[in-house]
Amino acid sequence: MTCPARKLTGLTLNLGEVILLVGTRLSLKVRNQHGPDCAGETWEQHEVYEAMQTTKATLSEQPELNEIPAILKVKTQLVPWSNKPDSCLCSEEIWNEIRNLEAAEKCESTPKLLNYHIKRQGDGDILPGGYIAYIVMNKVTGENLERYRRMEKKEQHQVQIAFLDALWDFRACHLRHGDPRLENVIWDPDLQKCYIVDLEDVEHDSTRKPEDICLDPWEHLGYWGLIGNDQVRDPELFYSKDAMIQSYQEQLEHSAGESKEHK
Repeated sequence: MTCPARKLTGLTLNLGEVILLVGTRLSLKVRNQHGPDCAGETWEQHEVYEAMQTTKATLSEQPELNEIPAILKVKTQLVPWSNKPDSCLCSEEIWNEIRNLEAAEKCESTPKLLNYHIKRQGDGDILPGGYIAYIVMNKVTGENLERYRRMEKKEQHQVQIAFLDALWDFRACHLRHGDPRLENVIWDPDLQKCYIVDLEDVEHDSTRKPEDICLDPWEHLGYWGLIGNDQVRDPELFYSKDAMIQSYQEQLEHSAGESKEHK
């Protein structure tokens, strides 16, 4: 299914007490979705925009004092539900992303949920009576890792260490990502920090306890494409973030020393 021609760039959205000034569209795609309550299937248009969030109280005064750089996700139903055409219930994925952002509120390595608004589409929209969801989160600093394989080896190692730190915090919030792509990791070289984004394909297990957290750094770096499969070592679980990062740093230093000896 193709995406209808439609763009929000340059518009001002009124989301309750919040005003959103919509900027550049960053991505556009269509996904098949499953619905709640035996609604069946539908197709959903996903748009991601840069935006600036402010409140009505400050918009006419000094908005720059209360502006928050944001990311806006817009998820629009394109066709009626297959089993319940008259249903206006939104997809499970929308609620899943909202719940995951709420669960990650204390995680320092994910965006923060600022606002969300779900409503029926109007007469001039793509599917009148269907749903449209706006999910607003703060914009984290940095760029995604699309250029990771072109980085110098030193910066790749910096990314790996920062990612392990971020992943431990992510898993400590009982979250497991189901879409491990470089595009879903944001790297800020100035802060030496990684952020894990796009939480729509994340599972949240609230039954886990802090003492349940353990990671094998080699396995997860391979899983996310941050090292090659030929670099994955024998399994080694760590139950402490500091111990894991220290051990991985020592392995990097040891590997660097061996490389120098062979030259």
